[in-house]
Amino acid sequence: MNYKSILSLALVLCLSVGLSAQKDAYKKVLNKLDGEINKMLKAQKGVGLSVAVVHGNDVLYCKGFGYANLEKKQKVDENTIFAIGSCSKAFTSALMGKLEADDKLDIDDLAVEHLPSLKFKDPILASQVTIRDIMCHRTGLPRYDYSWYLSNATPEELLSRVQYMDASAPLRTKWQYNNFMFVAQGLIAERYYGKSWHKIIAEEFFAPLGMKNSTSDIDGIKNHPNHSQPYGLNADQEIEELKFFDIMGMGAAGSINSSAQEMTNWLKVWINGGKLGDKEIIPANFAKEAYSSQMIVNSSLPGKESDVMFTTYGFAWMMHSYRGHYVVEHGGNIDGFTANTAFLPADSLGIVILSNQDGSALQKTIRNTIIDRLFGLEKIDWNAKVVAQLLEMKVAANKAKEVENEQQIKGTKTTLDTENYLGTFNHPAYFNVEITKPNDSIFAQIGKYKILLTHYHYDVFVGHFPNAKGEYNVKSDDIFFNYRIGNNGKLEGFETFFTSPEDTYMFKRLDVAKEIDSKSLAAYLGDYELGPQKIKVKDEDGVLVVSITGQPDYKTTFIGKHTFKLALAEGYSIVFKMDGDKASEMTFNQPNGAFTAKRK
Repeated sequence: MNYKSILSLALVLCLSVGLSAQKDAYKKVLNKLDGEINKMLKAQKGVGLSVAVVHGNDVLYCKGFGYANLEKKQKVDENTIFAIGSCSKAFTSALMGKLEADDKLDIDDLAVEHLPSLKFKDPILASQVTIRDIMCHRTGLPRYDYSWYLSNATPEELLSRVQYMDASAPLRTKWQYNNFMFVAQGLIAERYYGKSWHKIIAEEFFAPLGMKNSTSDIDGIKNHPNHSQPYGLNADQEIEELKFFDIMGMGAAGSINSSAQEMTNWLKVWINGGKLGDKEIIPANFAKEAYSSQMIVNSSLPGKESDVMFTTYGFAWMMHSYRGHYVVEHGGNIDGFTANTAFLPADSLGIVILSNQDGSALQKTIRNTIIDRLFGLEKIDWNAKVVAQLLEMKVAANKAKEVENEQQIKGTKTTLDTENYLGTFNHPAYFNVEITKPNDSIFAQIGKYKILLTHYHYDVFVGHFPNAKGEYNVKSDDIFFNYRIGNNGKLEGFETFFTSPEDTYMFKRLDVAKEIDSKSLAAYLGDYELGPQKIKVKDEDGVLVVSITGQPDYKTTFIGKHTFKLALAEGYSIVFKMDGDKASEMTFNQPNGAFTAKRK
């Protein structure tokens, strides 16, 4: 062996010893965190969570804390299954990288070239939006989250709603989170793989990564013997059990279930340039591009912590500058679960935190604490900061409620009778809302949810969502229904907002066809006169048809209360006035006015 060979071997041995010593040091630091994590869990009223830390190809730490099932006192361990929500997005976008490597597409291709069913309200967007754009939330479309969250729609049905969504910013000028664009990526993947997104994820990622207990549907978590129950905090900040949320229609954006233990292999892939051991899972070039800045999220200027700054977005990953370290991460939230997957590529470090608490801040608290401790940074009490922020948020919410109560004008009545506020209403970017009054209470059926409506003031009603037990709290104002009455005195629909009062949407009343028997139909038949015009109303196979001299016959649809809608166009209807058991006159309501014809 020559001198150079001996020197090279010595360097390798020194490096190996150094890395081993570093890992041992990391393990000692991490094992001292158990008490801190339990303290955070209690302070933030969490139920259970699991934490894993990876360095290079080694799992340094993987533990469970608290309870998977509070009632049964079933403890969380490293193999407990949680819903990971939007941490699923990186799996979906990685499929785009694999398809690009296979020359099936280029991420700078127009999205509609690979998904013709993707349509935009502004047709110019179709000729400009690329796959890259839909991967990094810069299409100009805002969230529209309640469109999928409140409905039972399929991915294809959800995608069809995009054509009715208004852009709130020009293309590539503003980062705006939009889950629908990840549904689009899932459908692109299905087109080329020839199978469902769920099967693709299982075959391309779960199988090669040994993620045997990971799934992508609600049954996968509910039926697993070591699954966690979802929990949240009620209005009184008490822990309550929630229902599992079926996110199947939006699966490609967030339906994966996994454990801290199985997510460690996913972290290894990103830390090691797309590989697990010697096997490529994600193309190396795509992996680097995925966690490079594609879009500025916000300026995130230095604040109280002057070394925490910047937020940018890649392909399903967020990037921050955290106290001198490049942090890549993404959160996940779905009813009763919060997750965070993070890695520091320059430090070969990965962290995953999964919890069964709705909208939890534990992930950020624990992740930052782990980074601080491992790198010997000056201690920041992130837990105290988060607890203080939660208290501030509660105070702000109480003040907002007080303001809302002050705005309510008590003792007012609706303009119209209650029955006028019932019916079917629609916004094409959302869904149908069926408002009924089965007994003494008014309910709005929105997809899977039955919402109780109570009168607020004038023509405004407030909706209350049921809790996990199906109970309604009328003190909680969840959603407002502001009914609009047209110049003709008829109710046109209602306005509501799902995120902020600035973003209101008009749900228009739908004229839903109703059945009418031949005996009832006969009451309207006969000859009418409108000045010199002769009008004949007849029955053609159970359909009321109106014949006017010199004009084609007009077929109608019965929509109730002696009213028929003309198939001619929107805004045309006929209302019959009854005299006993027969109509005495008919009024044509149309955009240019109302015209009454009397029975001859």
